[in-house]
Amino acid sequence: MKTPSLRTVLTAAYLSAMLASSVAPVFSNANLASAATEAPMVVMPVGVAYTKTASPAADPVMNEELMRRLIIRALASRKDGTIEPAICAIFGLCQAGQSLPAKQIGLTVPEGKHIFSVTMTEGSNDVIVAFKREGITELYLTNRSGVLRAAGIADLSGVRLITNEQAAGKYKYEMDFFANAAQSLPPSGTVVARNS
Repeated sequence: MKTPSLRTVLTAAYLSAMLASSVAPVFSNANLASAATEAPMVVMPVGVAYTKTASPAADPVMNEELMRRLIIRALASRKDGTIEPAICAIFGLCQAGQSLPAKQIGLTVPEGKHIFSVTMTEGSNDVIVAFKREGITELYLTNRSGVLRAAGIADLSGVRLITNEQAAGKYKYEMDFFANAAQSLPPSGTVVARNS
């Protein structure tokens, strides 16, 4: 039997632990300065078949299947959250002064928190991906395709749009991060138990 490389095993264990430990409310305060308490996440059994290759496997690239896995996982949360009015307004997703209902996955790393939010407006397939660190949150609007539609920054001076060209590198990093995380989730055709 062939065995996986130590790097592969450690990476899979780290990403599984990160997904299993963090689901949190979405952008619930006006200044984005504090994260709310995290709700427990149902740990889904993952059967992983490892194969030895001549060279290490390339990191996965975000695709519609991996996006569907993340969306299904976020929607499985019973904890309701909202996207604050300033954020949904700059992306044209809500009326001025209204928040937007959403479900999310939040993954905390030493540098900050990666957030994957699925909007709950009927008929919408909008997804907001964010990276939150001290004093600043980078915001990216996409949908099930994973294509960047708009980008913004939230900091102490407020929330503002930036160009997709300015955001492209950091957005790719966020998509690569979540593509790696989605690898440990069940395929999108699998039934997922909801959190209690």
